[in-house]
Amino acid sequence: MRPDKPAARVIALEEAFVHPRLWKLFPPALQQRYAVVKDGLTDLGPVRIRGMDAAGIDMQVLSHVQPGVQFIEDPGTANRVSREVNDWLSDVVRNYPTRFAGFATLPTQEPDAAAEELERAVTLLGFKGALINGHTHGRYLDDQSFSVLLERAQALDVPIYIHPSEPPQAVIDAYYREYPLMVIGWGWAVDTGTHVLRMICAGVFDRCPRLKIIIGHMGELLPYCLTRLELMTLGDWLLAARKPGRGVRRRARAWRKACTTTCGRTCLSPAAASSISQSWTAQLPCWASTTCCSRSTTRCEITSRRWSFCAPRACPRPTKRSSPTGTPSAS
Repeated sequence: MRPDKPAARVIALEEAFVHPRLWKLFPPALQQRYAVVKDGLTDLGPVRIRGMDAAGIDMQVLSHVQPGVQFIEDPGTANRVSREVNDWLSDVVRNYPTRFAGFATLPTQEPDAAAEELERAVTLLGFKGALINGHTHGRYLDDQSFSVLLERAQALDVPIYIHPSEPPQAVIDAYYREYPLMVIGWGWAVDTGTHVLRMICAGVFDRCPRLKIIIGHMGELLPYCLTRLELMTLGDWLLAARKPGRGVRRRARAWRKACTTTCGRTCLSPAAASSISQSWTAQLPCWASTTCCSRSTTRCEITSRRWSFCAPRACPRPTKRSSPTGTPSAS
């Protein structure tokens, strides 16, 4: 290994773009929200790459900005637009194969169609997995109808990234109607963490033990609640173990089935200060090096199942890092 070569590449997840067709379908309120960053969302060429270089990012795994196609009511339209978006993104990745990779946009309105599009995107377009924006018209991935999609992701051995989205309208009315600014900063994280808990409690990881789920924003609050969640829920699961076929022991271990990243956060101090967060991340499978988005001011690399926190302007990128066994990690 050359002494000036970093021990691992920095790969950024949750890196958004917007497709022209979907932009036209977005409701006016959604267009207004993204208007200030539209130029950045539409650029998938030299300007974005210069920003990546300035932030020390080697590669971005691109995914369509929230909510993707999941707001579309008509399943047929969602299917057609998903294919168009994925084909378009495939062309972008083909133009910059060393800088960009892709997460598929899926028409989750119809789980069977979503499973077929995931397989097409992975096997024909070379995508690395898919990104799903929270619930689809009130249905989360614990719904039995999504079994075909989750089983297909497991068979393909690719991850599903669960990105936040607006909570269901009933939740917004109950908690955020008077305080709408809380939705993105707080409501998104709560809803995404709850999404993962629903999958665990529904036995999704019992049925799909090799399923890979990724969540961003330092774990969507789950690492900070981990010990309490285990204490408060384990009792109910143990009582349920008296009923056959519940798989309680496996379900209790399902906490470790989700990878968490720092994507979407611009400050790592909460994770650095939290022993709970460190114990959570230390046991997570490491399928890729991850980082905050290119607009962030901090960077986090995962190499050989170890966290390394650094601010790009405060310390240089590492040139050598040892694995848990003491041998240098692969480049």
